[in-house]
Amino acid sequence: MAHDDADTPLGFLFGISFILENRLKAIGIRTLGDLQRVGACTAYHRLLDHGETSPRLSLLYALDGAARWKHWWDFSPEEKATIRERWERTAKGGEESAE
Repeated sequence: MAHDDADTPLGFLFGISFILENRLKAIGIRTLGDLQRVGACTAYHRLLDHGETSPRLSLLYALDGAARWKHWWDFSPEEKATIRERWERTAKGGEESAE
């Protein structure tokens, strides 16, 4: 399966567990393409709105990494800072821009 195949099911993505996959499906995100279109921060907001009870940065990083085929453990401190900045911007109602 190609790394840019928008039809890739969530279960094939780095950092997406079976439980997270089901939670994402419940909010309408079923594939890599869906996650990339929505964006990690927006997906995270939707999970929180849908009852995600354990908000944590690792979940936000996992969503961002999955959309880029990169495990969040491999993120540099700068990448993590950029993700946190995007999260803060979207939490205040701003748009999530592709980086």
